[in-house]
Amino acid sequence: MAAARESGPSKRQRKSKARKVFAIEGWPRGVYVPIAIFVGLLGFMVDFLVIILLLVIILLAALKSLYIMVDFLVIILLAALKSLYMLLKGWHRLAILLWPFAVAGALLGSMLASIILGYYVAVVVYQLM
Repeated sequence: MAAARESGPSKRQRKSKARKVFAIEGWPRGVYVPIAIFVGLLGFMVDFLVIILLLVIILLAALKSLYIMVDFLVIILLAALKSLYMLLKGWHRLAILLWPFAVAGALLGSMLASIILGYYVAVVVYQLM
C-alpha cells in the first residue's frame, strides 16, 4: 500500500501542475487584463468593419438594380414613342403590310438591348465606387 501511494503524484502536486499549464511564467497576473481588453477591442473593430462592408455591398447591389430598372424604363419609353413615329411615317411612305412587324421587332430589340445596357451601366457604376 505504501508503495502505491508514493508512485503517483499527490493531490497538491496535480493542482500545482494544472495551474502552471494556464500561466506564463515570469508574467504578473495583471498583464492579462489589458491584453484581454485590447483583443476584445480589436475583435469589435473587425466585426464593425465587416458589418460596414456588408452594408456597402448590399447598398451597391440595390443601386445596381435601381440603375437597371431606371435604364430599362427610360429606353422602353423612348423606344415605344419612337416606334409609334416609325409606324406612322414608315407606313405612310412605304405601303408594306409587314411594316408593323418590323416596328414590333425593333421595339423588342430595344427592350433586349436595354437590359444588356443596364447591366453594363451597373458594372461601370460598381467600378467607379
